[in-house]
Amino acid sequence: MSVRRSIFEYNNLAISNPGNGTIDSCLFNSNQEGITGAVQAVVINSAFRDNQSALRLGFGSIVRDCNISDNQTGVILGPFTFGQPVPLVENNRICNNALFNVDNQTDLNLFLATNCFCLSDSVQVEAKLYDGYDDITKGLISYAIFDTSCLTVLRVINEFTTSGVDLANYTREDDWSCSFLPRGGLRVIWGKGRSVDLQLSSLLGHVVYQNVSEGDQHEIETTLLTQGWYLCSWRDRASGERGRKKVWVH
Repeated sequence: MSVRRSIFEYNNLAISNPGNGTIDSCLFNSNQEGITGAVQAVVINSAFRDNQSALRLGFGSIVRDCNISDNQTGVILGPFTFGQPVPLVENNRICNNALFNVDNQTDLNLFLATNCFCLSDSVQVEAKLYDGYDDITKGLISYAIFDTSCLTVLRVINEFTTSGVDLANYTREDDWSCSFLPRGGLRVIWGKGRSVDLQLSSLLGHVVYQNVSEGDQHEIETTLLTQGWYLCSWRDRASGERGRKKVWVH
């Protein structure tokens, strides 16, 4: 399938399951869904506006040099799973989408730092990214802050690797800790008798444990895990406060 220089307007669904085809220099305007089920497809140099959802991407797809703006939701990522090639989403303007600029529907961490979100504040950017900070079963999204021209990167916010981020000391509360016990297992302590979502994942984003726990501490069994670094993260279900720490399991 190859589509070039075409206009798709006022459809319930403009393009479904384009396979390994190429969609180049097209306009998707005022559709319920622009493109859905894109698996190993290439979408380049195209514009998406006023759609309920602009693109839903499966594994192996590529979206590059597109303007994805003023939709309800810009890019929905998933379904795809660990081991499948993740979509390559790069050099796009993904701006001013009413609900979310990007919705990560997988448990994988995703690096989207070559895309401009037209926002200068990290809090504003994250408010338009649906990821593990909104649903602990989802992976995190790393991103960048650009200047107003969308040409120059001012800062990269890397949510899930040690590059540029001191994950060992990252926390939102002083009473939070996650540590390996001499007899094995991880002990997570957060205090204050709260209800929290807990998650343990590899540095590549593969979730190996998740649970909802009440009280002030919880122990995670690690005997079946391979030795290495993991991300231990929590979120208070009432207040939304969250924390994260890199921990060695052996």
